[in-house]
Amino acid sequence: MNNVAKSEAKLLTIIMTDRPPVRIRVDQWPVIAEGEADWVDKVENEGMDWTRKVDVSIVLRRHADGRILAYGGYRYRSRWMNESNETYEAGFLHGSANAPIANADECRDLCEIIEEVGNDLIARGGNSAHVNAAVRSAINDLPAEDI
Repeated sequence: MNNVAKSEAKLLTIIMTDRPPVRIRVDQWPVIAEGEADWVDKVENEGMDWTRKVDVSIVLRRHADGRILAYGGYRYRSRWMNESNETYEAGFLHGSANAPIANADECRDLCEIIEEVGNDLIARGGNSAHVNAAVRSAINDLPAEDI
């Protein structure tokens, strides 16, 4: 019997905007920034739970070859009468796998890429106040610049 433990790379499938989903090896695409925003409106009346909840997340990953993968999700869950649950997802891939690593800085500004994900979530129906809070959170999570 072989006692050597096999380590399998963790895979993650990401929904993209206007293209098929992509699958990545998590260890090859480290997170460089992520932001979240949550909102809850909870009302209980005569034993009825009328909770509404919003969760927004935006993630930015960078591959060693310089490509940037930006994606996010907006989830609205409601128990209010005449309201339905909503889920929106967005994702963008920037850069080229064939570009030298030295050219990675030619990629669009990371703040603009984060804002692109947020704008797409809003265009799909996400609440702008909640999405913009997640955008700000992701931008604030970027590595600090030395000046």
